[in-house]
Amino acid sequence: MIPERNSALLPTRMIIRGVIFDMDGTITAPSIDFDGMRAAAGIPAGTDILEYVTAATGAEADRLRAVMQRFEEGAAARAELNPG
Repeated sequence: MIPERNSALLPTRMIIRGVIFDMDGTITAPSIDFDGMRAAAGIPAGTDILEYVTAATGAEADRLRAVMQRFEEGAAARAELNPG
């Protein structure tokens, strides 16, 4: 049996009023492990990750994007606000 909702506490629909993207670590502390991402993807140290992935094709490009996505989702899940 599903418990009754308390309509005063739970709105029937959420309205999103804005979305914030923090691309440079201004709002959240950077936490992507780029060295770990390179190692997991087999990208040589010091190589630009995006350039490397962009140059890849087919199944290799798909594999590289999957590695990047796994690291990015992990960093998003652990995101913490910067002080202030």
